[in-house]
Amino acid sequence: MKNFYQKYKYWLKWIFSLTLIICVFYKVDFNALQDGFKLITWWYYPISILFFILLQLISTKRWKLFLPNNKFKELLKLNFIAQYYAFIIPSSITGDVTKAVQVNKNNNSNSNIISGLLIDRWIGFICLIGIVLLALHYCEVPLFKKFMFPVLLSFVLLTFSFLLLYTPFYVSCLNLIGKWPICSSNKILLFLSDTVSNMKNYVINYKLLVNVFLYSIIFQLLLAISYLPLNYIFQFHLSLSDYVLISGITQVLVLLPIGIGGVGIKDVSFVSMMGILGIASEKVIAATLIGYPIMLLFVFVGWMISLRSHDRK
Repeated sequence: MKNFYQKYKYWLKWIFSLTLIICVFYKVDFNALQDGFKLITWWYYPISILFFILLQLISTKRWKLFLPNNKFKELLKLNFIAQYYAFIIPSSITGDVTKAVQVNKNNNSNSNIISGLLIDRWIGFICLIGIVLLALHYCEVPLFKKFMFPVLLSFVLLTFSFLLLYTPFYVSCLNLIGKWPICSSNKILLFLSDTVSNMKNYVINYKLLVNVFLYSIIFQLLLAISYLPLNYIFQFHLSLSDYVLISGITQVLVLLPIGIGGVGIKDVSFVSMMGILGIASEKVIAATLIGYPIMLLFVFVGWMISLRSHDRK
């Protein structure tokens, strides 16, 4: 069974994603859906493309903080390539792996790259969960309020585990594991030790941490603001805090390794949460489907950049 999954997991995940999309269309009034598509205006796509580019620029700028010797332009290209690989390869960490492998070709330290990506992701999650927690505080929907405790617990655990980097805790754990006979010459353990050491060097660089936190917060707020054109077009009448909540929960769900590039998962998440807020599913489906051409456009851009990179070699 495991061999079957390994062989066909790409297609199985596509089947799962497409099944989710089919579920979204279950019991939909297609006449109402057609009316929803008629609400789309010409300026939506230029504005959405601008938001996507801004998000990529912020993401690249945040990443460059850990790789000051790399050119911003090259890291931006890798960000687009990572978008492409995250879409075609069934894994929630494909984008990060792609960036790590490509950057390593420039003679960067493997453990240094991984530790930078881990710190970046860690801070990103803390900011994401923190902003969702703040949005839940101002949310007036009783069903969403029920998520307050698990989100608060996640925020506390993430923050506490990050603060442990300022202590000898992780080093002591690795030293303890290293005393086991089976780990006496374990290369993986040595790599983890180097990675933890590099992470500890990053966390004592307070200027870097402040910048990463600021860029992470700006990224999350900009992502929530990018929903506002849809809010105007489809007259959803929701607040920015509602979109912070919707964006945050959707990002967490997309991390689950059960689909391709978030296809289907984003749709179900968006339709479900907007339904809780009292929005008709036909309008929401129209709103989520018009985003796919933009996603495919940037996947195509990533593919073209990837092809050009291979041609130069």
